[in-house]
Amino acid sequence: MKTCCETVYEEEVRTFYKTVYEDVVDKVPVDAVRYVEETQYRCQPCTIWQPRPPEACGPIKACGPATCCAPSSCCDMVPTQILRKVPYTTYRPEHYQKIEERPRVASKQVPYTITVCVPKVIYKQVPVTVCCPVPCCGKPCGN
Repeated sequence: MKTCCETVYEEEVRTFYKTVYEDVVDKVPVDAVRYVEETQYRCQPCTIWQPRPPEACGPIKACGPATCCAPSSCCDMVPTQILRKVPYTTYRPEHYQKIEERPRVASKQVPYTITVCVPKVIYKQVPVTVCCPVPCCGKPCGN
């Protein structure tokens, strides 16, 4: 018997991974400020012109009819100080949260399978027959 080696190919399923990149959008809450318009009022001193108030009448006489004085003139104007409410605009900060989208690139491993042929060496015993080219002594060969 003789030992021979023989190469045999066996199929084998193997799994590999490849890296795939994809765009992902994350939604993140973010603190923000907006300014709200408001109207407020302040007192501002100002001067206006008014007609002079009429002068008071003289003392009342007990025995006679009451007499009133006539106004001195209708065009006589006097400056008078008053307080006036004046509107003005202010901006009040208002805090709130808004959702903001932030894109990013994410990688992930994607599996894929393929069938490969793997070589395998097999050793086996093979019977051998020996033949003599010329009989030497009349005996059959192989003894």
